[in-house]
Amino acid sequence: MQESLETIKTELGERLRFEELLSNISSRFVNIPPDRVDSEINRALKEVLEFFRVDRVSLLRVLPRDSSFRITHVASAEDLPPVPVGVEVPQSLYPWSYNKVVREREVLSLHRLDDLPAEANVDRQSYIRTGVRSTLDIPILIAEPVGHVIVMQSLKSERLWQGEFAPRLRLLGEIFANALERKEIRLEVEKHRRFELLI
Repeated sequence: MQESLETIKTELGERLRFEELLSNISSRFVNIPPDRVDSEINRALKEVLEFFRVDRVSLLRVLPRDSSFRITHVASAEDLPPVPVGVEVPQSLYPWSYNKVVREREVLSLHRLDDLPAEANVDRQSYIRTGVRSTLDIPILIAEPVGHVIVMQSLKSERLWQGEFAPRLRLLGEIFANALERKEIRLEVEKHRRFELLI
């Protein structure tokens, strides 16, 4: 009984710390200037990586026309090689995962590669090649279709993902996506203003 009370206290404490982290990150995105959006997203991903003690946290943009993902922001553990930002990852490398996350708009919570179904063999081989042992992929549902995905990965060991954090991480992804959209709009407005001045 005492042990279960301690477990509950620990879990509640962890949730409270995560809510505080989310609150702190959210406040930094209020009225953020366009030139700080990318650096703040990178900083936030690093904080999420440290909180969950995972090996990599990424924000991907879904490119529906090309059926691919583009890595836009990433935080990695210091002892891992960096992942290049801007790289496009074709759907053909992760067809089963792409379908689940982008088309079916479901959270992909993969504790170990053995949990993948037989029809996900292409995905399994891609995860093995990239050293991923566990992944949590969360679609960001600002609009149709899915525009972004937050991906948390464990490379050094298998990881059991706690499901209650997924909705809050989705909220964080929505904050990122909204900030990126506002940045694009502001940059477009500034571009038009400069063009009008030239005419």
